[in-house]
Parts: sequence; structure tokens; C-alpha cells
Amino acid sequence: MKERSSRDTAWAMSEENVEVVRRAIRHVNETGEPDLSLYDSELVWTTRPDGPAHNTYRGLEGLRQGTRSLRGVWAEVKGEVIEIVGEGNEVVAVIRWELRSQQGVELEVTEAWATWIEDGKIVRIEQHGDRREALEAAGLSE
Repeated sequence: MKERSSRDTAWAMSEENVEVVRRAIRHVNETGEPDLSLYDSELVWTTRPDGPAHNTYRGLEGLRQGTRSLRGVWAEVKGEVIEIVGEGNEVVAVIRWELRSQQGVELEVTEAWATWIEDGKIVRIEQHGDRREALEAAGLSE
């Protein structure tokens, strides 16, 4: 049996973390709500600093509050992962969001989310306007 190096272990761990992020987005697409079992109770979620509703939400109640806030504006939210990279506990997902407002206005926006995962749970999310910013935030290189 081949012995794994620390780099192999980090990459294998990253693949598991990538799957956590994919499951989180899939669940929102299917139910419109976050799967709370994927998030750490001490989660810190920071929305885009250049967005109209920049905020930092803390914990699972913060996640619920942020979701309610989004639902107040957007009747439908669907995300498609167009790229995802990770190393160790850091994962960056470039996501194309298709949004439909409560009034029926449709919008498509692409964002990059830097996500940190520990013990299979998302502990931190930072939303960014582009891939480069998210990679930099996560300490990952191009």
C-alpha cells in the first residue's frame, strides 16, 4: 500500500470539503433553505462588501436571519457551481446565481465564495464579487 504524504492528505481532505460546499448549494437549490447540519454553530457569514446589503451574520441563528432577509427580496434563488477549487480547509466556489425577485424581476449574477471548513462543517463564508478576491481571501493562489 502506498504511503500518503501530507500533501496527499491535504488534497484528500480538500475533496471532502469541496463536497460539503457542493451539498450546501445543492440543498439551497432543492429546498430554498440552508441545510443547518452542514454549518458550524459558530458560523461567520459575511456578504459582499460591494453589495447593497453588506452584513456579517453569526451562528446558525444568523444564518437563518440572513436567509430570511434574502427571501424577503428573492422569491427564487438557484446556484450553479461553475468552478470550485480547494486546498486544506479552504474552498473557493465560483457560483452563477439565477434570481427572481418577489416582483418577478429576473437577475443573473456570478460571485465567488471563500469558504472555510473544519471537521466537515462550514465555519466561515465570505462572499466576493470575483474569483481573484475570493482566492486571495482564502489564501489560495491562481
